[in-house]
Amino acid sequence: MPFDAALYFPQWQGSPNPEGIRQGSRFLHQSLLGYLHFHSLTVDDAESELKRHIRHYPAIMNNTLRAQAELKALSPRTVFTLGGDCSVDVPVIDYLHGLYPGKLGVIWIDAHADINLPEESPSQCFHGMPLRTLLGEGDEAMLHLLNHPLSPSQICYAGIRSIDPPEQAYIEEKNFPVLTAMDINQRHYRKFSEWLSESGIRQLHIHLDLDALDPVAGIDVTYRIPEGIQLHALHEFLAFLHSYGITAGFTVTEYAALAENREATDKIASLLSPILPLSEVLAA
Repeated sequence: MPFDAALYFPQWQGSPNPEGIRQGSRFLHQSLLGYLHFHSLTVDDAESELKRHIRHYPAIMNNTLRAQAELKALSPRTVFTLGGDCSVDVPVIDYLHGLYPGKLGVIWIDAHADINLPEESPSQCFHGMPLRTLLGEGDEAMLHLLNHPLSPSQICYAGIRSIDPPEQAYIEEKNFPVLTAMDINQRHYRKFSEWLSESGIRQLHIHLDLDALDPVAGIDVTYRIPEGIQLHALHEFLAFLHSYGITAGFTVTEYAALAENREATDKIASLLSPILPLSEVLAA
């Protein structure tokens, strides 16, 4: 196991598709159980109120506190996390940045930028806000739970193509490097390599929202955004990222299947195989 700990964090409250995320995370967890030893986090299983422009705000706060307590108890130096929606990465990245202050880079592979302020979010779903939160902006009570805000220079995007106007303005203001889906499909990784060499990054956290994939991949997600990353190209990109030998964290999110689909979970296992020891899964 290349990671000190594997967390199963099935938080769904950050998503507008609660049943899809609940079921999808469960199916993917079950498909990987024989190959990874997971520490499973208990999450609130009921809907809760909209507060501070964030849906299910109390449940998300409770889940974040539980994740922080689990990470503190385990004290891993490297972490694999299976979500859940994208916001599961808030406590994980904050924890890792505490271990590697100023040296942790985050490559955010996603169809969406996930960098809204709560009051600017059209959906008021927290899965669209994690990066802004990790940058130390947003809900004050949530920020009080976090101890290690990132700087913009620590973030690189890959595959984003569905961006809200306030997010686009912020991305341009902060000049985040962005690899497009076409860049990855054509194996043009120069922007990532330049970011890594110029930013002083020494450890890498890889965030993967499965909606980064092109819909032709046949993976169930909440948002099927066209002109995405091809399955084989994303597999090669993950292998490229991991080849640097600095992977401190890897999080997979937003599988949203309402029914068990062995073909789809096998595709995901194959996709993850450059980083996770899943040879047995692929041979099954």
